[in-house]
Amino acid sequence: LKPQLLALLFMLNLVAAAAYSSVIYNTNRTEFMAGVDARLLAATHAAQEIIPDRYHEAITGPQSIPKAEFDALQARLSRFANRSGFVYVYTYMKLGNQIRTVATSATDQEIAAGRQTPFFALYDTAPRKLFESFADGRTRFDEYNDSFGRFRSIYRPVRMADGRVYVVGADVDLAHLAKRQAEVLTKAILIGVGMFTLSMALGWLLVARIVDPLVRLTSFTKNMERRSFQPDVSEMAAMRKISGSRGDEVGRLAEAMAAMIARLQ
Repeated sequence: LKPQLLALLFMLNLVAAAAYSSVIYNTNRTEFMAGVDARLLAATHAAQEIIPDRYHEAITGPQSIPKAEFDALQARLSRFANRSGFVYVYTYMKLGNQIRTVATSATDQEIAAGRQTPFFALYDTAPRKLFESFADGRTRFDEYNDSFGRFRSIYRPVRMADGRVYVVGADVDLAHLAKRQAEVLTKAILIGVGMFTLSMALGWLLVARIVDPLVRLTSFTKNMERRSFQPDVSEMAAMRKISGSRGDEVGRLAEAMAAMIARLQ
């Protein structure tokens, strides 16, 4: 009986610990990603405040914004992005079927190497969700790979007074997010292992409390048979102790056995 109960307890605790760890991981991951998305949304509003009013309304082609003005704006956006933990903050405009970068930050590495994205650069690897945000005007979050890296991003469309739309966006590095998610997963697994170990320890004690007296009563019965049903004072005392200390079925069984032996005598 004891191995069967322990095997059942093992399976139940294993399933419970796995389910508990899964719930903890999914809950923490959801909360973490909600915090990341809230930061991305706040970054788009901050970028919109940094960019001068009517900047986008003046854009009609590659010569619309003087290089000095674009460079100054790029420097301000770069300081904001690099100090706030974003890879990029930017705005796009769609002219025909092409998406063009009209304002963007640059990373410290790009600035040091002189590889900043220029004004009106064609975004030829634009993800599908960016096109969808231009089409329906809805804010979207996205995870994707492109020529700049692997990001989680936001696209927030803004409609101008002349009816045209530009999209404000921000990126965070998915490698950093993956590291944080791995930490959350490790924490959930450790909690599950701790829960499983504690449950097994408590279950072992519970099973022992149920089974051990039955083992002793079985042993007493076999000993009586070998003695031709002659009682043993120590065994009778042990039976009475079990019946007196247990109010469950095991205690009643010990009491019934003690009464049976007395009647046999």
